[in-house]
Amino acid sequence: MFGLSEAQYLDLNKSQDHKCAICLVALEDLADGEVHVDHCHTSDRVRGILCRACNFALGALKDNPESFERAANYLRSNPA
Repeated sequence: MFGLSEAQYLDLNKSQDHKCAICLVALEDLADGEVHVDHCHTSDRVRGILCRACNFALGALKDNPESFERAANYLRSNPA
């Protein structure tokens, strides 16, 4: 996947404590197809391992940090 060997994938997974890099869900608790290697769509550089939901969120906001900041601010100003 994206040029990662199995050993590199396992090292990356270990460096993330076997959790999604964003929401921290345990990757081992996810079903097949729910674990994604996240990468930059411009450079193909691997950024980390994410759950499907977090990977989808990055894509939905087009990997734009400013959009994520606005989303976080929106949630902070509109608590449940």
